[in-house]
Amino acid sequence: MAGRTTYTDENKAAVYVALASNEGNVKRTARDTGVPVSTIRRWRDEWDAHENLPAPDTLDFAVGDFVERATTVRWKALVELDRQIPLAKPADLVKIVQILDDKVTRATGLADRTVDHRFTLPKPEELAALVSGFVEATRQTAIANADDIIDAEVLELAPALPR
Repeated sequence: MAGRTTYTDENKAAVYVALASNEGNVKRTARDTGVPVSTIRRWRDEWDAHENLPAPDTLDFAVGDFVERATTVRWKALVELDRQIPLAKPADLVKIVQILDDKVTRATGLADRTVDHRFTLPKPEELAALVSGFVEATRQTAIANADDIIDAEVLELAPALPR
């Protein structure tokens, strides 16, 4: 009986980059990476919830590797396009070059767009100190502006003077 396949952080980062370059297309990413669709969907859902995101250094490496491989294939397609011009319809090879160029462009900017947000709430005693400070500052402001507040109330209650 075969065991469950385990994936390294590098494998997951490569899938993350491929999924982004495929604009979230899980089936295409599964074909490109050899990772089952169900596994990619599970990882995508975790990543969408900002859980288990690839580490920045691992992601940088995966992006670099992806861009290098895609660039190599793109250049091979360009050479083949040049060779095939007299023999075949270049539209098919042009399409391949455009797709790979688009993927390289998306993957190149991927590492810059990935941000891991982590929020830490203040401890109860820190929160109490903040609220206490706010209350005290509000009280001091009220005391300092008491004369202005009373003057405004007097003007509001006074009958309007005839013109």
